[in-house]
Amino acid sequence: INRTGLAHLAFQVADVAATRQEVLAAGGQDYGELVTADLPGAGTLEVVYLTDPEGNLIELQRWL
Repeated sequence: INRTGLAHLAFQVADVAATRQEVLAAGGQDYGELVTADLPGAGTLEVVYLTDPEGNLIELQRWL
């Protein structure tokens, strides 16, 4: 995304899927799919991108 200002905000959450549902219920929209990735030497990351009700891109993540 090439635009002036903030690229996105990232939040560490206890439950990515539940928090995603809360954002959607508040008027946010999906921007991608929930992904779980094994990162060698770092662990397993669960992550999803959404927009908040104002259209800002947000990332929800949890290290497993």
